[in-house]
Amino acid sequence: MQIIKPNPYKMNLGLVLAALTLLAVARPAMAEDAVFFKGKEVFVSSTPLSFVFPLSTSQVVAEGRLTHFGHYTLSGVTVVNVLLASATGTSTMTFADGDMLFLTLTGHALQPLSLKQTVANFTVTGGTGRFAGVTGGWTTDSHFTFAVNAGAPVNPYTALLRGRFSFPDSCDEDRE
Repeated sequence: MQIIKPNPYKMNLGLVLAALTLLAVARPAMAEDAVFFKGKEVFVSSTPLSFVFPLSTSQVVAEGRLTHFGHYTLSGVTVVNVLLASATGTSTMTFADGDMLFLTLTGHALQPLSLKQTVANFTVTGGTGRFAGVTGGWTTDSHFTFAVNAGAPVNPYTALLRGRFSFPDSCDEDRE
């Protein structure tokens, strides 16, 4: 019986090729620095803008705090479909240093009978200052005082936020 000895050069070449393949696959994920965060938001004010059944449009202002990023004020226009208990909107989040995030949102009520709890997904569409080029978003779990379709002119809420921002790779700027 003949013993076949493995060729160490072929094994090393295989390991190098496998490592290069994994590096190529991982590069897009490494190109951005992801920051996970959570936060809490509270209602400040709501101004009804229009009601054309079944759509109720309001300007909403809230404030909160995000881990890693600090205090912010959120201002936006939200359109609620009172028949479907769903919402869409656009918002601007302004941080204490003046940096801003521009956002879109979609949401829906979780408890169809009481309509006091909603979930909304916010998506970053742009930003200024430290948020220039940022992508990402978050989900809010909001708890309202009144049902979202009750027609109350003011409906205070508190919300918990969980999300992720991806910042552009700073190495790209260094190469320019």
